[in-house]
Amino acid sequence: MGRLIDKYKKMDPDFKFELNSYLQELRSQNELEKNGLYKTINFLRQQFEELNSKKNREIQKVLFDKNDEITNLKSSITELREVLEHTTSDARDSIQRVTQSYEDQLKQLKSSCISLRAELENSKYEKERALQELLSNSSDEINQMKHTIKYLRTKLEDSK
Repeated sequence: MGRLIDKYKKMDPDFKFELNSYLQELRSQNELEKNGLYKTINFLRQQFEELNSKKNREIQKVLFDKNDEITNLKSSITELREVLEHTTSDARDSIQRVTQSYEDQLKQLKSSCISLRAELENSKYEKERALQELLSNSSDEINQMKHTIKYLRTKLEDSK
């Protein structure tokens, strides 16, 4: 294609001028377009950097907020763990106190049962002894009455 242009340049001097003028205009348009593209690239780069910077600031803020939240949650977990351990310890102590109280009550009840059983046995023994004594006394009284009746019959028969 370069030979064809050289051929036309030699044949027509105006063509050379028009071609140079056209090339100059194309170069000028290319330069303007190139400068416009550089400006657009620089503007877009600047916007990208601003957006990137803004995004990084937002990320840092979110990270700070999340780290703060994590720290607060860890602190809450530690406090709750301490409360739970304290509550568990208190519950164990309460259970031990209640268990000891029940064991003491059981011992007292067992002791009372043993004492009442002994008293009941003693009472039964005393009743049986008193009953035996009553029976013995009644028997003696009956025997005395029988003797008295015999004596009185004998006397009554003798007096007739």
